[in-house]
Order: sequence, then structure tokens, then C-alpha cells
Amino acid sequence: MALAASTPSPAPGTSTGIARWSTDLVTQDQRLDYWVGAICEAFLEMDCDSVRRNSFDGSLQCLATPSINLNVVRAAPQEVFRTRQAITRASASPFYLISDTRYHWHVKQDGEALRLRPGDAVLVDASRPYEFHFPEGVDCLSVQMPRHWLGQWLQAPDARGLRALRAEEGWGRSVHAMTQQLCSNLGNALALPQPLIADHLGAVMAATFNPQDAMPPQQAAGLRERAEHLMLERLSQSQLTATVIADALGISPRTLHRAFAKDGLPFLQQLQVLRIRRAADMLRATAFARLTSAEVGRRCGFTDASHFTRVFKANTGRTPAQWRGTMH
Repeated sequence: MALAASTPSPAPGTSTGIARWSTDLVTQDQRLDYWVGAICEAFLEMDCDSVRRNSFDGSLQCLATPSINLNVVRAAPQEVFRTRQAITRASASPFYLISDTRYHWHVKQDGEALRLRPGDAVLVDASRPYEFHFPEGVDCLSVQMPRHWLGQWLQAPDARGLRALRAEEGWGRSVHAMTQQLCSNLGNALALPQPLIADHLGAVMAATFNPQDAMPPQQAAGLRERAEHLMLERLSQSQLTATVIADALGISPRTLHRAFAKDGLPFLQQLQVLRIRRAADMLRATAFARLTSAEVGRRCGFTDASHFTRVFKANTGRTPAQWRGTMH
């Protein structure tokens, strides 16, 4: 259907801008139809209904990156269905990693039903029929992943059955933390090298769903030590990624991610920890007293001052200015 007043959805890898849709752009009696068209245009063909047909509201933000698409969805309670007829008409059927930050919801696929709590994530294959039931509302991050990309991380991406990452268990905590950051402000993704986000999610899913792929502890510890030494030398490089470090070590990025996964802290999180520690030391040191907080952040690899402030406060409980004030 044609979407009056909608923003065209970017194809994967074609834009670094955020495309947006909102039911506020149409009259109340058109909102649910507009929403069905929006999710079909932004994602793929699906059917949708709601108990709030006469008072429906929803918004959608989409950010395309070179490998995956990040989508933040907020809407009224709804039921979503991917049918066999829609699948036969599709030119592509990617995977989706979906996590709702606020509400309980249910997913059905392959004869299996799963209840998700706020913060839980589930991997869904769009090449097979599914049902999503959001009885309370929607406030979620939906990560669209091409099949070939997921195949680089999972040994059996097409395996039947629902695969979940629980928010309070294992690697699910890492996904939950990222989901909260991106749902609160999708622009946070623009403050990071976008391969970092994709690699982080791929590494977390590999660690969760490929447990047999774990690296021997001694080998992992040695690689992590060498990698962290290089990371400390290059913290000021805002575009520092696992690929850069892996190339310097003469190993594959996948091997590097496996080494960090063995210790329970993915590369992206360890890089952030090292940057925050460096920034905290600089803010404390009298030698850097004349530098602004933004300049301290830049020297630690944060190109966006507001993002630096948010990340620093999330890790220390204080803004950079507050941290500096308590140390002098």
C-alpha cells in the first residue's frame, strides 16, 4: 500500500541516516492501516491487528548499516503474523533478533511457543511462519540480519526451534544492555563504528548458540592479553574495531571474539571499559585539567560528547564534569 507522509525505508547498507514513521502523520481512522503498511515497508510482508483499532498509535525508527539493520518499534498492543503466502511472495527472508525492553510478549514458530520477559531476546527466522503477540504494547529493538551474515557466526543458523537469550542469564545480559541503549536513543549507534555493533551481536549469539566452539582457557587468556595491550595503545582511534586488532595480531576477527567470549566480556564491552578507565584517569589528573570533558572523551575514542557523557555516567554514576569536580 502507498504510505502517505512516510519516509522511505533505506535498503541495507545504503544510508547512515535514521528513517522514521509515525501514526501521528495520519488521521485516527487510518492509523492501523498506515501501521501495517509501515511494518511491511520497513521489514517484510506481515499481517497485523490490534484490540485498539480505533485508538492505535505507533512509531518506527530504522537505521541501516553495512551488515545489519537496527529498528526501534514503539506501538499499541498488537498481533503480528507472517504467513506462508507472504513468504512465497518474498524476495528475501532474513533473521530477526527481537527484544522488548518494557513488556511481556509471546512468539510462536515451528510449533513452539515462548513467553518473553522484558529484556529477553529471541532469534526468529522469517523464512518460516510465525506469530508475535504483544498484549501490553511494544517497545522493542528488532535487529534485521541477512542469512549469509548470520551464517558467518552460527554453525546451524537454519536450525528449527526458537532460540532465546534471557536478560538476566549469561550473554543475554550483554544483549539487554545494548538494547536499552539503542531503544532509549537509536542515535547512540551513530556514535560507534557500526561494525562494532554487528560484530558484538554476532559474537554474543555465537557464544550462546555455539557453546562447542569455545576456545581453550589458556589460549584465550593469551590472546586477550595481547589484544588488550594493542587496544590500550590505540584507544584514541575512534574507528577501532575487532577487525583492526585482529589484523594486527594476525588472526581472524572470529578468533578474537572467541577469545573475549571465553572471559565473559565481549570485545565491544571490554573496549568501552578501557576507554572509561582512561577517561576517568585523565579527568582525575592535574596534567589534563585544562582539557574540556569533550576533549578528554575525544582522546579516549569518543567522537560524540553527549554519547561520552551518557556512557561515562552509566559506568561511574557521575558525568565527566561531576567526576572531575569530586577529584579536585
